[in-house]
Amino acid sequence: MREGRALLIVLVIVLAGFTIYVGYTNHQRRKYREQLAGLVHTGRYDIYDQQIQERALTRLFPVFSLAMMKLNALISNGENERIDAQFQHMDTFDLTVREGQDLYQKGFYYYLKQRNKERCAYYLEKAMDVLRDPHEKAKMEELYQIFLCQNTVLEEDVCRRMEGKSEMECYREEYLLAQIYENKQDPLQAELYRTKAYRHKHQMEEAIEALRFDRRRKHNRRINDG
Repeated sequence: MREGRALLIVLVIVLAGFTIYVGYTNHQRRKYREQLAGLVHTGRYDIYDQQIQERALTRLFPVFSLAMMKLNALISNGENERIDAQFQHMDTFDLTVREGQDLYQKGFYYYLKQRNKERCAYYLEKAMDVLRDPHEKAKMEELYQIFLCQNTVLEEDVCRRMEGKSEMECYREEYLLAQIYENKQDPLQAELYRTKAYRHKHQMEEAIEALRFDRRRKHNRRINDG
């Protein structure tokens, strides 16, 4: 009986200690995350680089997470030279599969937007090695072909995907068709599909937001009725 009571006391003490440790760790993570975010968003990168070497931070955050935080801030601030350097720095990391997926996809979409064919192709090849989803692979390859290789033969495939869909569901395909007509040197058709894509994307976003609002209202009504 005494042994059982003593064991229970030990378990309670261990559980309490673990709870306190988790709470303290989460508090420290929030504090340092806000501090680091402030440094990168105000451009104090030298101080940021010094702080992420501190032992307290390396215990709280993986190296990849700290580097990605800086990369996201650089992209948000539009600092292209520093972004290139940060990508090259992170390319030297020994990445897990998940980290590789995050980095290579981010690199692909960033350099796609920059219309940097060489760097985009580099990250596309890297992404193909680590991505599991064949649909995501196909989507990235299609974007690369249309936007950076001026491919026009994919027009039939894009149009086929629009069959049976409502107009607002086709905004992505319309955006691709706009670029395909740009590749064909047909600016009028390109502008037509680009305008459609923007309008239908906006309609889709409004529909999704209305659905979310309706779900929240029904949820609140159930709580109030209960």
